[in-house]
Amino acid sequence: MDYYRDHAFSIRDLQPDDIRPIVAGETAQGWQSHMEKYEMRIQHQKEGKSVSLVAAYGSAVMGYINVYLDSKWGAFANQGYPEIVDFGVLEKYRRNGVGSKLMDIAERIASGYASMVYLGGGCTAGTEARRECI
Repeated sequence: MDYYRDHAFSIRDLQPDDIRPIVAGETAQGWQSHMEKYEMRIQHQKEGKSVSLVAAYGSAVMGYINVYLDSKWGAFANQGYPEIVDFGVLEKYRRNGVGSKLMDIAERIASGYASMVYLGGGCTAGTEARRECI
């Protein structure tokens, strides 16, 4: 499904063909990346547990975000609130509005399920957020 499209990029559901480009892009910039994580996201999407989105220009994946519709993790687990997790934009595509548009669409999707949504975050090696956690 397409959620957004303009001349610069589109936002659509994560597809199996997106996994290798995401993992390659993350690995190229020094992030730890595993295909299994994205395979799990696709499986959860098929099961109706989440909506997993990618921003892409043609076949180039620029970024991604996931909305778990009734999250089983975090401070509001099992309370019927959506959680936004695993939000990333590859470094070479930053500062072009990709992240803002991904977050806008994730919030719009989440608002269709509850009046509150929360953002799951963590501090792991290889992410910019890590600098804020140290």
